[in-house]
Parts: sequence; structure tokens; C-alpha cells
Amino acid sequence: MKYIQFISILLTFGSIYGQAGLTSYSADPPAKDTLEVPLTDIKKSDYVFYFRLLLSGQIVELYSRDNKTFDGKIVNSIKEYNQVKVDGEYQINATKLYTENVSIERSKATSLARQIIESGQVSIPTDSLIETGTRLFFHCESLKFEIMYGGRYLEQSFHCPWRQPDSLEFIDVILSNYDLLKRELNLDSIYQNFWSQLPKGRTYSRNGYEMAYLFTNKQLDALEKSKPQRDYLKSIKDTIDAYLSAELDKLQIKLKDLSCSGNYHLIFKENGKLWKMKVSGYYKPKLFDGLRWYLEDKREMRRCKKAIKQAVRAIDLSSFNLKYKVYRTLTFGIKGDIQLIDNTLY
Repeated sequence: MKYIQFISILLTFGSIYGQAGLTSYSADPPAKDTLEVPLTDIKKSDYVFYFRLLLSGQIVELYSRDNKTFDGKIVNSIKEYNQVKVDGEYQINATKLYTENVSIERSKATSLARQIIESGQVSIPTDSLIETGTRLFFHCESLKFEIMYGGRYLEQSFHCPWRQPDSLEFIDVILSNYDLLKRELNLDSIYQNFWSQLPKGRTYSRNGYEMAYLFTNKQLDALEKSKPQRDYLKSIKDTIDAYLSAELDKLQIKLKDLSCSGNYHLIFKENGKLWKMKVSGYYKPKLFDGLRWYLEDKREMRRCKKAIKQAVRAIDLSSFNLKYKVYRTLTFGIKGDIQLIDNTLY
């Protein structure tokens, strides 16, 4: 059972925008992910002012040819991901790019551009030139800008500005301008409207890391009907996990002489006994690695699968009086330690 992240959809759309519609670009598998949003080359353009904020899946642009009147647009984008076969091995790759251009009304664009110019951001150096900045935050995005002003082109990147100290030079200007654009342009609502137009029943990502699956109406109906089952499984989750973890500590000893890897999907029936165990296809030996390595890996996986199945069959969940099947996944860390994963969608 795959992990699915559900994103709720809020439909709001301001009157200060003009929508250009959804556009898609396809990549032919097994081509690598070369899908990129088509953007104006600022340095080669005839604009005297150009401001671009680059976010994951969303770009804000303000521009002018005379520094008197300004136009702008919001570019929404997302990539569709599918399983494709590359060199004999299945991979999850981006296969299609969806984009949408939403124009910003001229008076709004002019007001925002003038506020950004007056803030002084057009002359701020990138954060690598600011000595007191911290660049060691993980899982935190950067704010990236491209600016053309006064005949000078500038690229700015500010790593995780939300977690930088308030005393950091220029940080107040960067965050103030970001908040200004997010608030005045309703960026979150604009993107949610874009998301609602995407084809359903497919997997998407804004950054290639976090995946989101957009349910079909039929799947949403099934999800609603399965709520009693999901609520029940959630109520016993912690107890089941604690019990399985204790039992898996014993399994660790039995596998100490084996080099096991991969994901092993377990299904326990209502009687508490192991019903099925499947190995994720991604981890199965591949013949293109060479016949020798293929045969050795296949033998090792067969030994692991046999040892795991024998040990897990001894686990008895009958005392829990299960009403439904229980799904769990066993995986292995770098040092071979067993980890228990619950991919159930509650």
C-alpha cells in the first residue's frame, strides 16, 4: 500500500488576475527529467526592470520597459510522476510538466514593483556574501530572486530566511517583500486553484521530493466509505507497532549472518496470522548488473525472504481480535537494522 499525501483544495480566485489556462509539456520515457518551465531570459530581454521570485512550483514576475508602468504574472507549475523503465529497471520519473500563467493587473503590478524598488532589495547581495548567515538548515527552502534594475543583473539566494537570526543584515527586507507578494497576490489560493484543474488519479510533485496523489472522485467516495475501518486501525496502531517492534528485535538476532536489504510488505489476516509477504520489485536483483551479481543477489534475497517469513509467521496477533487486515512494511537501515513502517492511509 503506497503512502499517499492528500492535499485539500480551497477554491478562491481574486478579481485582480487574468487566467491563461493550463498547459502541459511531456517527456518521452526513458528520458531523464529535463522538463523545465519556459522563462524569459532576463539578461537578453529589453526590459529595464525585471523582478523574479522563484518558489517551488510557483514563480512571481514583475517587469517594465520604462520604469513607469509595470506588468506581471504568476507562473504555477507541477510535474506528473510515473513509473518508467530505464535501462531495464523501473524508476519513478517526471513524465509531464503542467504550467499556468496568471497575469497580474497593471495597477497592482506597478504598486508592488515600486514597493520592492523602494525597499532597496535591488541592491542587496546574495546571502553567500553576508558573513553572519547560517547555511546548515535541512529540509528548509531558500528564497531565490533574479533582478534587472539600472542596467545591472543580479541573482540572489537566501537560505531558509525564516530561521535566520533577526539581526542578520537585510533579512527583514527579504522577508517583508516575500510576505508582501504572498499576501497581496494571494499566492496560496492561486496555486490551489491551479491544483484543482489537474487531471485526477495521478501523482505530482512541485520539487521532486514530496509527492502528492490527487484522488479521483471514485477514490474519494471509497475513502469516505472506508472511514470506520481506518478509524479502527488507527485506534490500535500504537499497540500493534509496539508489539511488532518487540517481536522484530528477536528477528534481528536470526538475521545477523545475512545481508538483507529491501522492503518486505507484510499482511496479517483477521486471525492474527501472516497471510502474505511480498518484496518490493525495486529491490529485486537485476540481470543487467551482470549474471554473477544477479545470481548472488538472488540467492541472498531468497535466504532473507525465507528467514524473514519463518520468523514473522511465529508472530501471533490473534490476541488483538482484529476486525480487519493489518499492513506493515519491514525495511533495513544502513547497518542492517530492521525498521517497521506503517504506510496505512488513516
